[in-house]
Parts: sequence; structure tokens; C-alpha cells
Amino acid sequence: MNEQKRQFEVQTQMFHNLGVANSQQQCRYFSATLQGIMLMFSTYPENFPLDAVKAQVIAFCQEGRVS
Repeated sequence: MNEQKRQFEVQTQMFHNLGVANSQQQCRYFSATLQGIMLMFSTYPENFPLDAVKAQVIAFCQEGRVS
């Protein structure tokens, strides 16, 4: 099994354990969000507000919008 597939399964199980209704879709959304953040930070390391974006993602998850 390749690493990408293994990580998808681990993350999907994590969302399932958290009681997320559609854990596979949530896993894809979460991964895409993180990949976008990493791309923007690596492209604009001097100007990307990493701490602010990190706080926004955490707040988004804590507000229960992860479903």
C-alpha cells in the first residue's frame, strides 16, 4: 500500500472516530485545505500569514463546522 493511500485511510478513520457523518469526504476536504496552506506558505514564505490561517482553521474545526 502506498503512503498516500495509507494516510487517507488513517485520516478517514480519525474523522469516523470523531463521529463525522461523511468521513471520506471530510478527509478529502481537510487534506485539500492543508495542501493549499502548504502551497501558499511555500510560495510566499515571507508574506503568508501562517499563524492567522492556522488560528482560522482551528476555529473552524472547533465551531463544529467539520461535518
